[in-house]
Amino acid sequence: MLRAGVIVLDASDKFPSVDPLLLVSVGIVDSEFNPALVSRTGARGLYQIHSTTGRLLARSLGWEYSDDMLHDPAKNTEMAACYLDLLQTAYNDVAMVLAEYNGGPLNAGYFRANVRALATETKGYVPRVLSVYERLARELGDQRGTVPFLDPLVGGRNRPAHARCDPGPGGRGRRVTAPVSSFCRKTPARMAKLPAERWEIALQQVLALAAMAPKLLCID
Repeated sequence: MLRAGVIVLDASDKFPSVDPLLLVSVGIVDSEFNPALVSRTGARGLYQIHSTTGRLLARSLGWEYSDDMLHDPAKNTEMAACYLDLLQTAYNDVAMVLAEYNGGPLNAGYFRANVRALATETKGYVPRVLSVYERLARELGDQRGTVPFLDPLVGGRNRPAHARCDPGPGGRGRRVTAPVSSFCRKTPARMAKLPAERWEIALQQVLALAAMAPKLLCID
């Protein structure tokens, strides 16, 4: 579990527009942090990435794709962070990001329109991830009464509010503005870059939360 926490923090550091608590929440709901998991539709690894999506993300990251990399925790997590970053750029709304992450652009459109054609899985996935996220933020706050290492969602004192994700070989990349959704205004969870003496405390808290996956999956 220690390595899982390091991987999450490293990935969110590479894509600062991606909230590490959201990344943990997606991993909990997708696989309970099981890197060997393969879904009935062929999605693989911690963040349940399909091979078609994986090829595109690997290209964006400058990697040579193989199905095996989807079972590599570090690569799967970085691919998920890159994908979430791209979707946040497109939607600037956490719920829409999660809808497309789970169900693709068609279901994201159905989700926005709130129509019956929305896939049952996606309909349940979005509130489930947000509920886990809210619990994570609450548990972090409850542990010490405050959350000293969490800054407001945009423009934390020690962390830029932008990320860069290269769209592919030869691409110039682009700047990505961190999303500000109504949900995240209520539960801001932007993890700032920490002074060295506080890094270990923050890491251990995230690890403890990740270890709570079975409990957090029992949504009220």
